[in-house]
Amino acid sequence: MIRIPSLAVAAALALSSCGAPSMTEGVTRARARSTGLFGMSSPDAVKTAGTSAFKGADRVVVGSFIVGFSTYDTMSRQSGRFSSNARNTLVGVDESQMRQITDAAHDRFAQALRTAGYTVVDPARLLADTAYSATKSYPNPYVDTSGGLFGSRSSITYVGQGGAPMMKIYAGAIQGTTGGFGPDNPTYKAMDFAQANGTRVLNVVYVLNFVGDARPAGLQLTNAAVVGQGLSVVADASKLGIYGASNGTLSLGQPLTSDKAFATLSDATTGGARAGEEAVNALTSLMGNGASQSRNFSFVARPADYAAAAQDAMDQANAKLIATMTGLR
Repeated sequence: MIRIPSLAVAAALALSSCGAPSMTEGVTRARARSTGLFGMSSPDAVKTAGTSAFKGADRVVVGSFIVGFSTYDTMSRQSGRFSSNARNTLVGVDESQMRQITDAAHDRFAQALRTAGYTVVDPARLLADTAYSATKSYPNPYVDTSGGLFGSRSSITYVGQGGAPMMKIYAGAIQGTTGGFGPDNPTYKAMDFAQANGTRVLNVVYVLNFVGDARPAGLQLTNAAVVGQGLSVVADASKLGIYGASNGTLSLGQPLTSDKAFATLSDATTGGARAGEEAVNALTSLMGNGASQSRNFSFVARPADYAAAAQDAMDQANAKLIATMTGLR
């Protein structure tokens, strides 16, 4: 006679394939990007497009400098029909601190440009241009909850430099945001300004994430999500655009992580949530469906340490992007 396994046995069999998410207190670097067949290739540190737009760019104005702060991240790992999900929340970094970090990052970026031999024009000159100032503006900060970058229900707060209540977002600067259509987009008026004033316009976006992938390298018995703290400037979404007679873009091909610790981690999953999940998994496993294990992790930031780690990561990005930009000049 065939016996149906107990709910407990069914749950254990199902979840052994995926494993419960876990955390580590140590600083964890963002996992390097890979491409090609079986992920055997790595993207360049900086990816380029429209390189001719950087040629001869000696006078520049930073028209837009935006930092995106990830505050909710979902890391999921799949093993067949079973999944392991870490839901991560950043606590302790408020809007005021984000503005301070953004303004300091803008100033350090501008200084790095000067050190590289660029003449940096006051952005007030661009903002005073009537045609440019009339283009579409967005609330500053601008909160994106579309979940496109860091998993389901992820949240990113984008903050522009200067503390103004509104800011310009250029075409392609923020995923899922147009910046405005046609002449309402600041990109086109920035190009007009650049050509009329002999000054190229720069648009910089850095996106910061606070979660590192702490899974050990190599083959593992389970595919459980393992998270750690790691303040990184993320690849692809972090970029520098230049506008003049033509346009060009430099984007990070690999994430850049600070080695500075900035938070205390804890498992905020309630006992009721765990019990309910175990019951659901047992039933769905008996029915031949998949199962999952989820944990809610809280990253409680120490504001001064978070700011230091963020600036360290963005300084690395400045060095990569400005060195590439200078090489193309």
